[in-house]
Amino acid sequence: MDLRHLNPAQRQAVTHEGGPLLILAGAGTGKTRALIHRVAWLIERGSAPGQILAMTFTHKAADEMRARLEGLIGAAMAGAVTVSTFHSLGARLLRGWAARLGRSVGFHVYGEGERRALLRATLTGHGCGVEADQLDAAAALIAALKQGSPTPEAAALALSPEAKLAWPQIVMGYEARLRAFDAFDLEDLIARPLEILRADAAARGALQRRWPLILIDELQDTNAAQLDLLEALAPPGAALTGVGDDDQAIYEWRGADVEGILRFQARWGGAIVRLEENYRSTAPILTLANAFIAHNTRRLGKALRAQAEGPPAWLHAARDERAEARWIAAQIERLHEEEGLCYREIAILTRTRLQAEPLKAALELLCVPYQQDDGGLRLDGARVKDALAYLRALSNPLDGLAARRIILRTVRGVGEKTLARLSAAAEAYGCGLIGALGPCDCSRVWHVPADAPTIQAGIDLASAGDTVRVACGSYYEHDITMKSGVCLESETREADCVTIDAGQQGRVICCQNVDDAASIRGFTITGGFTGVDGGGIYCQGSSPTIAHCLIHDNLAFVQGAGMLCSGGSPTITGCTFTANSVLIVGPEPAAGICVASSSPVISNTIIAFNIQGYGLYCQGGSATLSCCDVYGNE
Repeated sequence: MDLRHLNPAQRQAVTHEGGPLLILAGAGTGKTRALIHRVAWLIERGSAPGQILAMTFTHKAADEMRARLEGLIGAAMAGAVTVSTFHSLGARLLRGWAARLGRSVGFHVYGEGERRALLRATLTGHGCGVEADQLDAAAALIAALKQGSPTPEAAALALSPEAKLAWPQIVMGYEARLRAFDAFDLEDLIARPLEILRADAAARGALQRRWPLILIDELQDTNAAQLDLLEALAPPGAALTGVGDDDQAIYEWRGADVEGILRFQARWGGAIVRLEENYRSTAPILTLANAFIAHNTRRLGKALRAQAEGPPAWLHAARDERAEARWIAAQIERLHEEEGLCYREIAILTRTRLQAEPLKAALELLCVPYQQDDGGLRLDGARVKDALAYLRALSNPLDGLAARRIILRTVRGVGEKTLARLSAAAEAYGCGLIGALGPCDCSRVWHVPADAPTIQAGIDLASAGDTVRVACGSYYEHDITMKSGVCLESETREADCVTIDAGQQGRVICCQNVDDAASIRGFTITGGFTGVDGGGIYCQGSSPTIAHCLIHDNLAFVQGAGMLCSGGSPTITGCTFTANSVLIVGPEPAAGICVASSSPVISNTIIAFNIQGYGLYCQGGSATLSCCDVYGNE
């Protein structure tokens, strides 16, 4: 790769080898260029693109990074690199872990407006006031709690005595509503993955192997929870590249902590490279900026150098915002008339939209043409919110806030009292507000990801009518207990996708008093062991459907090494029972399937080469067989 167009400091940052690296980059010094070239250099040196994770803070910045990477190394290779914001990465991880946290894979992410609506309902439920200052204070305290940031003193003081007294219950009620609406808030996208990674060493190790090379932009804007998540993905000494500027830490008001960049070396170790050649501003502006910045006491230190000279900077003190606006408009008119500048070459920057109003009035008074750029499309209008509510409700019927907005704004004659009754019905029946409006299928799909520690956790979350869908892979688990009305199925519903191996620690799957609405579909079931009977699948008083399963190499001391049917009427279809074995050979042992006081219906099933016993033995029951092959059993 040709790096001659980079300056020496940029080349040093790009070609750093070994462990952690902090690129301390001032404004306009080409940090994004250095970051993109470092990704390309790592790939050229033999790193797999799929092992690189590049993170930034906004979708716009991530899109720009992705586009520039495509221009440098091509779309195919750039597409394999994971370029993401912190929150997008958190959402991606939570899609895989949703079942562990009581959510479906289609959960919604609530923004500030939805958070305030949930807090309003929660505070009302505890007899607390819902004035704007109370909502602001509660929202700030919950955000700080999840970000791992210090408690905002002003918010704590603003909270009413009633809310302070009930605060633990308010937090629990807020979280319960999020769970009931199948949603997370923005802070959850960082806090919840961090919670899982701290508790689950296997998941932590899997992600560290997945992305051994991590680069993060705007490091100075991270909060405590984001830094902890970063450390879980890249422990001290890992190949982590951090890019940032301690002199541009301006987001403390939303939880950012400049200590993240100041203590980078203390936390991760490694080298520091300073980018100090500025390509954006002129020398007078940088001289002024350096003089101001030098007064900062908490900084690592650098001095920006300009590549171009320019006119001096001006400081004008105005009496008020109207006088300020008139002075700015007059200066623009002078630059245009006397110095020949085009209006489109002049820009005015304001911190807020409100500050633009007197400026627009002053420009219009002098007939100066202008165009206002307020950041693009606004999504906070009522009609936009209505349309989004319909889309969210279609995507996730459990989204209570979307359903509430639809009902209150479009259904005539429905007010808060009726809505309260609907909410009570939804809670009683375990469905959303939309489900409470009439008969509907409120069943959910709980996804068990490939790195989940147990399948049982997904079953425990499910209710009658729900499906627990298991990702392809091998799971080492025993005594999985089924529930009535729950469908347990593999991702493809074929036995070659998911293997459940009990490791001879117990039975593989147990069905006790399970109704005929339950089912087990598409698994390889092996390694079961029991001192009595039913090593692979144990059915007592149950009538589940067992479909497209391979049940092999399970052990039982007495009977039914592959499966025991005791009571009930299970349905077995499209399965294969083979190489199952009983250990104590009695007068009439059943190594494959033992039927005891049961009436199973078995179809399209192979029962072959089971060891030390019959393939199928009926004891006090009757089995109905169709299109089955039973052969080679000892």
